Amino acid sequence: AIVILTLFIMLLSNSADNTNHVVHVQPHKKDCVEANKLPCLNEHCIFASSEILKSIDASIDPCDDFYGYSCNQWIKNNPIPEGKSTWGTFGKLEQMNQLIIRN
Repeated sequence: AIVILTLFIMLLSNSADNTNHVVHVQPHKKDCVEANKLPCLNEHCIFASSEILKSIDASIDPCDDFYGYSCNQWIKNNPIPEGKSTWGTFGKLEQMNQLIIRN
């Protein structure tokens, strides 16, 4: 109960002080200068977008089966490893990080 009360007090004190923002979201304005800004083209953005594109199954109409459209290629290219009950992007990322740490 003390923890909940403390969190509630912290929440109230943060809401009164508008200078602390965890996430700051602004509406998109078409007339702003950055509206014409190019998308992220650095190495990390290109890698992330290529991983997403490799997961898409373009042979499926997304209006008929969006899950299949967005995930079939990832499932096909990333079978569940032996000894694991589930497998996903976070498990794969964890495994890759463990390999980097070991090396």
